[in-house]
Amino acid sequence: MRIGFIDSVHPILAERLLVAGHTVVDRDTVDTEGVSPLEGLVVRSTMIDATVLAHAPRLRFIARAGAGMENIDREECVRRNILLFNSPEGNRDGVGEWCVAQLLMLIKGLVRVNTQVHSGTWLREPNRGHDLHGHTVGIVGYGSMGRAFAEKLSGFGVKVLAYDKYISGFEAGHVREASLEQVMGHSDVISLHLPLNIETQHFADEAFFSSLKKADLVPEFIARTDRAYQSPARCIGSRSSARRIVGRARVRIAGPQRS
Repeated sequence: MRIGFIDSVHPILAERLLVAGHTVVDRDTVDTEGVSPLEGLVVRSTMIDATVLAHAPRLRFIARAGAGMENIDREECVRRNILLFNSPEGNRDGVGEWCVAQLLMLIKGLVRVNTQVHSGTWLREPNRGHDLHGHTVGIVGYGSMGRAFAEKLSGFGVKVLAYDKYISGFEAGHVREASLEQVMGHSDVISLHLPLNIETQHFADEAFFSSLKKADLVPEFIARTDRAYQSPARCIGSRSSARRIVGRARVRIAGPQRS
């Protein structure tokens, strides 16, 4: 099979495909002439839309080195019976650890404190921050990234309430399976780990923030691509939201740019 690598990925993938008897071709772009003879595509962030697919009549599969598939025209692939593969667990530990780092930075006010110290100011009382121990962290979306975040929180003495629309039966240890209403009503921290699709676009809207019952700290942790599509800034900055949110943080993983 003739397989084209459009973006840079770990070399072990090409090595193993060569050992398996496939032909590997490096392509800098998805130009018409370049994709025409390919039977497989390996991409990371390059957009593979219907126009690109129209020039790849032999294409049998597309593999993305990453979790989300937002940069691939999935409907067209389904229509043409082109198989799609992703690697949702590839960066789960890194994202989980980064979410914890962002959360600690947020509740301890480390960015503010760092700026003050560099300017020669030390304000002890205003910068005591908050402790995680004894609080409840709500996770919306318990896939690879949400689960990794929960795992990293296991040593902090927190209770985790996790909700997922499509997954159930995952309750264990410090993690409790919950409804979305329970997460919104009992969490001190809300952490979003959602893919970008028609169901999640503008998920964290005005109604979302208005439904918060308890949240003292609401860091926005979203583990895929275009974050503004998940939570419009105008909703976070609205009057009804402001009185519920002490701070927010964001984990942004590079993805396709959208206008």
